[in-house]
Amino acid sequence: DSGELDQLIMYMVRYDLDLLILGSWFGFLSLLGLMLWIFRREKALYFSFMLLNLVIALQTLIFTRSLNYVFLADNPTILSIRGKIPFLVPIGIGLFFERVFGTGWLHLTRRVWQFQLIVAVVLFAANLSFTQYRWWYLLVMLQLLYMTAVAAYHAYHGDGNARLLTAGVF
Repeated sequence: DSGELDQLIMYMVRYDLDLLILGSWFGFLSLLGLMLWIFRREKALYFSFMLLNLVIALQTLIFTRSLNYVFLADNPTILSIRGKIPFLVPIGIGLFFERVFGTGWLHLTRRVWQFQLIVAVVLFAANLSFTQYRWWYLLVMLQLLYMTAVAAYHAYHGDGNARLLTAGVF
């Protein structure tokens, strides 16, 4: 029915256009990172860049109402995956951060994203959604505070990447 399609298009433009553009942009960056990694496999930074952008693109696009309406409807498998995508974001962030700044004191940077990976695997296996675990938000906030402190430390000691990241956070 064309009336329903017209309403969907208007809804997409009015409410989801920003998320559709942003999610598509991160998807494009993910493909760019993949292409760079394919041609320069020794650069693990490109793989982590690709993974970070992929999980952000998925996180952004899977929660747009218009795409859910068109593609997902009420598919229980997709809805289950939708509830688990947020667990992947801090893993992507942590892995990329590690590639830029190193593993950190006592390998803490690596341990944080590895712990997030274990949490994600356990909750995926138990078929649980992130909305059921409010403590997970606290864990992510602690991870982000830690990474901000590490970036500020590196920025203070003259690292240009760290200065850019720290300026972006603040």
